[in-house]
Amino acid sequence: MAHQFNRNASALALAAAGALALVLGTAPAGAQSLRVASSDFSPQRGVPSSGARQNLYAMETLYDGLTTVDGKGVARPRLAESWSITDDKKVWRFKLRPNVTFHNGQPLNADAIVATANYLLSDDGKRVMGGIYSNLRTLAGARKVDDQTVEIITVAPDPILPNQIAALYVIEHKAYAELGTGGFGLKPVGTGSFQAVNWGDNEIELKRYDKAWNPPKVDGIKLVNIPEVPSRALAVTSGQVDIALTLNKDDRAQIERSGSKMYAEYAPSVNIIVLNTARSEQLKDKRVRQAFNYAIDKGFAKALFGDGAKAAGQPAASTVRGYQDDIKPYPFDVAKAKALMAEAGYPNGFSLVMEAQGNVGTKEAYEFAAQSLQAIGVTMEYRVVTTADLIARINGAKPWESAAFGMNFGAAPIGDVMRPVNSYHSCAHPQKWTCYEDMEPLRQMINTEFDEKKRDAGLRQLAQRYHEDPPVIYLEETVAYHAHSAKIGGFKSENFLIPWAAVTLAR
Repeated sequence: MAHQFNRNASALALAAAGALALVLGTAPAGAQSLRVASSDFSPQRGVPSSGARQNLYAMETLYDGLTTVDGKGVARPRLAESWSITDDKKVWRFKLRPNVTFHNGQPLNADAIVATANYLLSDDGKRVMGGIYSNLRTLAGARKVDDQTVEIITVAPDPILPNQIAALYVIEHKAYAELGTGGFGLKPVGTGSFQAVNWGDNEIELKRYDKAWNPPKVDGIKLVNIPEVPSRALAVTSGQVDIALTLNKDDRAQIERSGSKMYAEYAPSVNIIVLNTARSEQLKDKRVRQAFNYAIDKGFAKALFGDGAKAAGQPAASTVRGYQDDIKPYPFDVAKAKALMAEAGYPNGFSLVMEAQGNVGTKEAYEFAAQSLQAIGVTMEYRVVTTADLIARINGAKPWESAAFGMNFGAAPIGDVMRPVNSYHSCAHPQKWTCYEDMEPLRQMINTEFDEKKRDAGLRQLAQRYHEDPPVIYLEETVAYHAHSAKIGGFKSENFLIPWAAVTLAR
């Protein structure tokens, strides 16, 4: 398969080399600061605002949540050492880690957790931290028990609240109140292993926080915004950065020739094309949606994303709770797809528009899907839209111009399939592009059931329905490629979370 995205890679890389050298400079002798090439810095700078991948990479340096979620969807201790549920199933009690302080010296205690949680529930908090709020669908409030114990209150029983609370980065509210959103974005204050020295549009400088409860093994981090993938690859192969985030699998040969190492992150996300049944009579027919999935040769996943990539056939990635091992992707069967289209009354196919971002990798997957549908008479016009425009359409701020759009079943940072199902891909979403009315009792049961066997049985039913009656074209489980120099140790990324404190650097 041809890879259009690499056609001009060398030219772009060479053109960027001089600029990179000016931006990154040369590390001083003996320096123990990581130099990291990333992209797409948050417009709110250091204010935690969303669960977007690039935002998580930066926020993980500064902040902690009460919990974190590992690569198998299990909640682990972070600022909270332990937790338990009370008898009424609507109050979770968290015991805080002792002797933790914010970067400005203020203590991390129950008051700080209450302030962050209650701010998130305010109108201003929902506006500023809307992406985080969307991950905490049952949050009703928080209250102090004592300095080291806090209770999180939910509007309904919530068996995965310890997973969901991982999305709530704890900020120091005295500093936030004094500086306001804009000022705090430039001088953020958390409990993380690093604290901000300078937060620019294209460069973030952080130094180690000497009193961190989770002390880092390096002196600091410099995050540099390098939007172009070839330029990020060049930066790590030339030694101008130690780590380059979000590369292409085809960068591996270049990376390894330089002595650097490639890291593949099997992420908690399934790339999809949503078939908007609320906007298209044709797409309301299950046979049409099944036909679309039969028409895709699943070998594209390995061709585009590497040997470890997996084609998808259900809403959970294999790293997410709710994944079912025995539910396989739709087999490639054009004859079956044509028969289903004929049964549905569309033997000659039809035309539709699909809106999606033009990100490297996913763009090629969308183009392949559109090309594949031509075999069953379907013309799917792929219109590239900006991230802002796509989000505005998803949130209802702008009207759709299409019957399909590129999105994902993204479970980060919760690690549970109900995160994307509840947030976007069910009757719970106002636009209802995916809405199985008869499945609503099952969805509600899964959301409130504390018996793990019963909940897992419900998750299995949900996965089977979303496979057999597909609301989307399933593409691939997301693979994120990163690279680092041979001098880096302890690097890993799970659930789009990088434990920066564990990373080592030998100069």
